Amino acid sequence: QLRELFDRYRRHDKDITFSFVNPDTDPARAQAMNVTSDGETVLEYNGRREHITLPELNEQHISNALQRLLRSGERWLVFLEGHGERRPQGEANRDLSLWTKQLTDKGFKTLSINLAKSATIPDNTTILVIADPQVDLLPGEVKAVQDYVQRGGNLLWLGEPDALHGLAPVAKQLGVMFLPGIVVDLTAQQLGIQSAAIAAVTGYTPGDPVTKDFRLLTVFPLAAGLSGEAPKDWQRQVLLRTGPDSWVETGSLTSGQVSFSEKEDIRGPITIGVNLTHTPAGKDAKTPGRQQRVIVTGDGDFLSNQYLGNVGNLDLGVN
Repeated sequence: QLRELFDRYRRHDKDITFSFVNPDTDPARAQAMNVTSDGETVLEYNGRREHITLPELNEQHISNALQRLLRSGERWLVFLEGHGERRPQGEANRDLSLWTKQLTDKGFKTLSINLAKSATIPDNTTILVIADPQVDLLPGEVKAVQDYVQRGGNLLWLGEPDALHGLAPVAKQLGVMFLPGIVVDLTAQQLGIQSAAIAAVTGYTPGDPVTKDFRLLTVFPLAAGLSGEAPKDWQRQVLLRTGPDSWVETGSLTSGQVSFSEKEDIRGPITIGVNLTHTPAGKDAKTPGRQQRVIVTGDGDFLSNQYLGNVGNLDLGVN
């Protein structure tokens, strides 16, 4: 079974070698590799090792271990905290522990920071995550986020409708506007989803690394629409957009009955996720520097413990 499993990888890369070691006849090698249990598999690349024991010896765990080996250096997901954000390790429905575990399994490390206690965002941050704060950030905290973006930091901002909680200067810096109201999508009802306030996305921008070859339906409960233009020297690409049977509802949804108002609502398709990229000049003006990426979404529920398992949300979230 193990040979068949690893032969799948060898079909894609002939440089992969696979061998069995009998710890009874070659105890020195087993000891040198710190093997402690029968059936333990050791993956080795460029002097680094990953161990997988029998209960987890399957394609998912092997692929995750290979990804960890291939990544050089530590990759840190830094989550903003102190304002009621979705917690990366929290188990509540609104929290993000299931999504975070998928990323840590692939080699990412996580850290939560409170900018009221630490005035700056660490320089080794791979991605700063702002996940739906519930109270306003202090001006100094907002300035720290702006400075982080200004010096080339990557950002994932999971927004929600109607409240920026002090982050309006960051939205202006990125050229992103959150439309007032909630996205309503009749397509979701046609797919058997009861609530019209759950937006469905079925088509994606070709060529974007997040959605390349991605064809799964994804759902976004109580999402905000986004508009705006890319800042100077930035490129803006629509990442997530609803279909023509959607609109931004500016009225109340409490009655459960919704209908489009030409005077008050905004007709779809509605953008609910954008990808902003910026490639500054390198040390040599003729050589581009490292690309900076910012993703802003009008919804954070799609990555939450409650909704991550719905259709393609997990795959999109990992991408």
